[in-house]
Amino acid sequence: MKRSILSLVVGLSVLGAGVPALGQLAPQAGNQAGNSSGQTRWDPIYTLDADGKPVAPETWNDIAAMTVNPTLTPDQREAIEENVQAWLAELQEIVIQNPDLAIEVAKGVFDSADLENRGELAYVSEIMRTLSATRNLTSYLVNAGVFSNEQGETNRLIVQDYSRVHNEAITAQVQVEEGEDQARQMQMLMARTTMTSMTDDAMRMFRSVAVRGAPHARSALEEAGMDPANFSSQLGAVENAGDDQAKEKAMIELMDQMETMQLVRFARALDGKLAPVKLPQLAKVGTATAPDENGGG
Repeated sequence: MKRSILSLVVGLSVLGAGVPALGQLAPQAGNQAGNSSGQTRWDPIYTLDADGKPVAPETWNDIAAMTVNPTLTPDQREAIEENVQAWLAELQEIVIQNPDLAIEVAKGVFDSADLENRGELAYVSEIMRTLSATRNLTSYLVNAGVFSNEQGETNRLIVQDYSRVHNEAITAQVQVEEGEDQARQMQMLMARTTMTSMTDDAMRMFRSVAVRGAPHARSALEEAGMDPANFSSQLGAVENAGDDQAKEKAMIELMDQMETMQLVRFARALDGKLAPVKLPQLAKVGTATAPDENGGG
């Protein structure tokens, strides 16, 4: 079974273009990174908390990277936004079609699954493959001709820089004895971390659907043929939720009470009611400049 885990890690690394495996380093933020036109520098898309751990961007990593990518220009904003919205629509469709899988990830299936059990390993692998079916956003923009190869490579390096720091923070927490147990634990950690990384885009969309869908939860239940009275406690929590975090939590708890087909019908009912994703970050595209040699902006 150890071989199965190792094969999964290798396979995920191959499938996850732009998502480095643990220990695979990308250039330091603010340092030089080679590309086709010479050298490019950028500011990081993350901050560090009081413990020195990276805080994830508030939006999709590739979109956050665009805000600090000095190779992008203001005249690209319109085309970028149009194509980002098209990409988001594809991502939302995956979430709407597979809400049961998204719920499993939200509940921590990647962390709780026994990866030495063939059945569980196959199950979480299939979840990962399904939720990561959409092309990476940066690759999507390069393929659409919106980004040049150079601009796309810089955007990837910016995202990989965050992934590197994030993965280093995770591995620093692994404290096990030397020997085979350490190797096995690291293999499992690599697999779990890579599956989480590869489904991050879809899970951000799932959380966005939950937040944007919260005001429509009651009407979506009715449209899906369910009696809101059967979910009164969870629905009440949704309708009384104040901020986005509370809405997300309450919506997940509501959806977790549904049978699979109920959940699918509910997600489809929500789909037609959702407001577009707001992306104020895109206004920053084309405004970034490379930091100076001392790391300043």
